[in-house]
Amino acid sequence: MQVFHGDSEDSDHLIPRHSLPASRSFQGDFQNGPDSVFREAMISRWKTRLAIFVETRMGYGAADSLTYAVREFLTNSRRGVSVMRRVLFLMLAVLVAAVPAQGDEKWVSLFDGKTLNGWKKAAHGKATYEVVDGAIHGVTVEGSPNSFLMSEQEYGDFELEFEVRVHDQLNSGCQIRSREKNEADVQAEAKRTGTKPQGDGGLGRFHGPQVEIEKAPGFAGYIYGESTQYGWLSPEPKSGGKPHSLMKNGDWNKFRIVAKGPHIETYINGTKVGDLNHSEIYETHAKGHIGLQVHGIAAGTGPFDVSWRSIRIREL
Repeated sequence: MQVFHGDSEDSDHLIPRHSLPASRSFQGDFQNGPDSVFREAMISRWKTRLAIFVETRMGYGAADSLTYAVREFLTNSRRGVSVMRRVLFLMLAVLVAAVPAQGDEKWVSLFDGKTLNGWKKAAHGKATYEVVDGAIHGVTVEGSPNSFLMSEQEYGDFELEFEVRVHDQLNSGCQIRSREKNEADVQAEAKRTGTKPQGDGGLGRFHGPQVEIEKAPGFAGYIYGESTQYGWLSPEPKSGGKPHSLMKNGDWNKFRIVAKGPHIETYINGTKVGDLNHSEIYETHAKGHIGLQVHGIAAGTGPFDVSWRSIRIREL
């Protein structure tokens, strides 16, 4: 697809010349008294121009497209291009600026960069969470079990993106479709195992699918069943799979998680890692909270930290 640059003295290359009446140039389109047939040809021609421009520029976003269009307007003004042409281009600039970039209208930010609005601490765990330098900063507390900061809203099918930086000596994770254990969860676990879960594993324990976050080489991006009967949900870590080195240790890493039905896909820095279909976990966790984990540490260790930023989601 060619982009309408508008910076050529003759940008009519976007429209086949054989589609226009002979001996008519664009510069004279509206200066030589065109008859009705020629006017119709011009209208058709501009519809095609507008369609090409919208298709090729809309994905750039309103601000960029408006800047581009205004620059073209001023450039063409200096060249003495017809008033009609410049007016049409400016009208198009307003149109493009009024329409959001393709796909962006469904994304919702889960973190405003300043506060923890929209998040709350899960019942268990003592790790601290605060906003530092535009990121959610979680810090371990010596002897504490796993801690979670969970979204107030629940999500079922979605695409989630965030950036994370984790201490090399800390294991972390991003919970999806998770919840605190209620009485029904506790009873179901007691029936399955013969023992009623107590303390840190009992009522209020945050549980569900977790996307692993850890240093490289490791199994970051694979999916674990946090406080469930399954352990690893992804087959690779439990079948002796080779650890990968996609994580940039000590630096920010971009994660992308796509959950639709029992199918979960994960990506780290643009490379696909996990591709899981697990109907059993989906039966019990089809919808739930997003959770940011600070893993528990033993007494006499730490403190270690993990940070998240640029967290956004769109429901599918």
